[in-house]
Amino acid sequence: MTALQQINKKNLSIVMDGRNIPLPAYVSRAASTYFFDTALLVLKKRCHICEQFFDIEQLNEGIWQDIHDERKYRKVSSGYSSYCIHCIDKKKSRQSKKGEIIKVTFHLEQEISRFIKIKSTLEGISYSEYISRLVKTDKQLTDLKKLL
Repeated sequence: MTALQQINKKNLSIVMDGRNIPLPAYVSRAASTYFFDTALLVLKKRCHICEQFFDIEQLNEGIWQDIHDERKYRKVSSGYSSYCIHCIDKKKSRQSKKGEIIKVTFHLEQEISRFIKIKSTLEGISYSEYISRLVKTDKQLTDLKKLL
């Protein structure tokens, strides 16, 4: 295992052979997610979700060279993404599932609303989940084709 040096906003340079080598400018925007591998002379970025390290740039004769793999980690205009490709795909799939839920506003009598709050609390579910279960149960019992 190689030694990783975490970058911080107070010191945005690497000391090599007695020289201070400045880090790329984009590092200052999210310094705590960048790490420097002193053995391989590679700047790494950590994914916020899976916390894996990905090679971003390599120091070669005092110059930073881009070595990132676009199939693993995406470069954006302000530097590098906060998430690896795998975690971005997971986030997008969760967001699309959330998009399937429609927010509906309706008015209930106070007594009915209080009843739903008590029942949902006793069952350990949310208010909306309790209403959804009631409707799903009614939907299973009712044949809409006969009603239409």
